[in-house]
Amino acid sequence: MPNRILKESLLRSRKVALLTAEEERLFTRLILTVDDYGRFYADPAIVKAACLPNIADSITNDLARAWLDRLDEVGLISRYVVDGEVYLVLFRATEFNKTRAKEPKFAPPEKGQRFSMLASANIREHLQTSASIREHLRPYAYADAKTDSNADADA
Repeated sequence: MPNRILKESLLRSRKVALLTAEEERLFTRLILTVDDYGRFYADPAIVKAACLPNIADSITNDLARAWLDRLDEVGLISRYVVDGEVYLVLFRATEFNKTRAKEPKFAPPEKGQRFSMLASANIREHLQTSASIREHLRPYAYADAKTDSNADADA
């Protein structure tokens, strides 16, 4: 993750002034987390793990989602879907960061559809189901990896 320098204009932002302290903390940490083009995953579980790693366990996915909804509502971020994956983009991200990378890490918003908070219930259900399936399969993946490494050791 690259180092970022936050500009003091953030202190005078009318949109940031509309946020609670927690929402502002998430927004500030998103600035530190997004790629040089202002893009990142919009899955609340991924966002809280990446942006708030030391307290992620104490924050529910619903709370992280509510904070993202508020950032979207006031116009600091926009969310979009590309190939079933929900992403976010910071508006005017280049005002916060100097673009160094030649290629973005995440799909551009132009390639996707706008993620609507009204439609988010369906996507939330899909993401929760996907997360549940991944969580259910995790012990098996670990067991398979352990079995594979034991097989390598025996060879």
